[in-house]
Amino acid sequence: MDSQNILKIKEIVEPVIDGLGAFLVDVVVRGDRRGPVLELYVDTDAGITIDECAEINRRILPLLESTALLPELSRVEVSSPGVDRPLKFMRQYPRNIGRIVDVKYCAGEIERAIHGYLEDVDDSLIVVKTAEGDRVEVPFDAIIETKVEVTLKH
Repeated sequence: MDSQNILKIKEIVEPVIDGLGAFLVDVVVRGDRRGPVLELYVDTDAGITIDECAEINRRILPLLESTALLPELSRVEVSSPGVDRPLKFMRQYPRNIGRIVDVKYCAGEIERAIHGYLEDVDDSLIVVKTAEGDRVEVPFDAIIETKVEVTLKH
């Protein structure tokens, strides 16, 4: 599926997702042995539940089925972004305060990386505290990618 079709899918599903109090994080088309699968990753500011994902799926499926975009797809899956997907929007950061993050960002023309605790977030930047105790402020518009580290409780 080309990028034009993905943009059309976003135009169709985003108003429904927004209307249900969630937001679209990402759209991925991947193949499996039965054919292409459309994956919609959605979230809310408080985190999304399985029931909310199911409701979004129920509401968008008829809309997608009425377009010419869906016949080539074998199925549509709506799920949370999960911990393995990078944070994409500033609104995803506040609920991750206190967690360990890996941030790639641009400092001028240089790409840098930082690892540490997400200490604070405001409208324009994040603050990461490193193991050495340094507090690094990273402007949101300089962030290339932020991944939350999965930690296991003992």
